[in-house]
Amino acid sequence: MKLSFSFPATGYQKLIGMDKERELFMRNVWPRAKNIPELTDTTVPRRLGPKRASRIRKLFSLSKEDDVLQYAVRKPLNNEGSKTQDQSTGDSASSYSTCPATKAPAYCSEETENKEEAAEYAKLLTKRMKEAKEKQTPGTDCQEVQAALSESFYLV
Repeated sequence: MKLSFSFPATGYQKLIGMDKERELFMRNVWPRAKNIPELTDTTVPRRLGPKRASRIRKLFSLSKEDDVLQYAVRKPLNNEGSKTQDQSTGDSASSYSTCPATKAPAYCSEETENKEEAAEYAKLLTKRMKEAKEKQTPGTDCQEVQAALSESFYLV
């Protein structure tokens, strides 16, 4: 007799071969085993689970369209004097979908502000360049100065 154990969450598989004696033991004793009090008769809720949306999908074999947040492992918080609340794992699923949507307006406004400031700075720069050009006295360019010097040198 061969037994196959598989854990789909981890992808672990194990195939075990059994002797005839153990096979008889499994067939005779295993079905008759009763619940052990306080050990097998109660179910304990899951405490830990995957955080990433892709891993939650893999564990529960969900498609892209299914809501991952429903399948995230939650643990109840019992605070005295307040309503019962659930604490979820740090779902990347929940934070990813809401984060860009909430930050998008801020990014857009920042981008428009930067464009406006850049346009103002360009106007100011062109104005200052014009003022600097007008301030220059004619004949102060390097070529003009050199030409004047060379003429005076030859004239002497």
